[in-house]
Amino acid sequence: MKTLLKFAFSLVSLPLSIAPAFALDTQAANCEIFVDKLVITTESHGLTKMKFYLKVLESNLDAPIASVDVWHKRAENWSSSTPSSANQFDWKFSKVQNFVGSADYFEHTAITGHSWMSAHESMNFSVLSQNGTRYWLNPQNLYGRNFAANADEVFHLSFEFLSGRQLYRSNDALRSIFQSPGTGASNNVAKTADYPWELRSFYNIQGCR
Repeated sequence: MKTLLKFAFSLVSLPLSIAPAFALDTQAANCEIFVDKLVITTESHGLTKMKFYLKVLESNLDAPIASVDVWHKRAENWSSSTPSSANQFDWKFSKVQNFVGSADYFEHTAITGHSWMSAHESMNFSVLSQNGTRYWLNPQNLYGRNFAANADEVFHLSFEFLSGRQLYRSNDALRSIFQSPGTGASNNVAKTADYPWELRSFYNIQGCR
C-alpha cells in the first residue's frame, strides 16, 4: 500500500490556470490519441531515456491531423558541479515527431538522468485537427494531470507494486519494455493496453489499440 501511495503522489498535477486554452479544447475520450507503448533505454554513463509512443486514430478526429504536441516542463539536478546545481525550465509547447515517417504514430523521448544528472519531466500530449480542435491526453483521462518521466517512473514500470516482482523483464507474455539502443522498431514491446490494470489505468485507461 505504501508503494501504491508513493506512485500516486509521484503524479504531478498541472493547475488548470497554467494549461494553455484554445477555442476548441476537448478531452481525448474516444481514443483519438493515446500512449500505445513505452520504451526505456539505458546507454553508456547511465544515460536513461523514457520514450512515449503515441498513436492517433485520425478517424476519431473531426478533421485530419494538423500536429501532435507535448506541453511539458523539465527539472534537472546536476551532481557534477560544486555545489550541485538544479535547473528549472518553464512550461512550453514542443512538436512531437512522427515515428519513422508514419502519419499516425509519434514518439516523444524524455531523458530521466545519467551518471551526473537526475531529471523529472512533467507532460501531457495533444493532437490538433485541421479544424482547430485540440484533443488533450492526460493520465487516467483527468484534465490537469501530467505524465511523468523520472527515475521513480522507470522503477514503477519495472516492478509490480505490491509484491515487488519484476513485471516485464521476466514476463514473456507481455515481453519487455526495455531495449538496447539501436534495436530499431519496437515491435516486440508490450502495448499499454496489455499492462496490468494498475499500470494500464494510468497510461491507457480506455485500453485503446
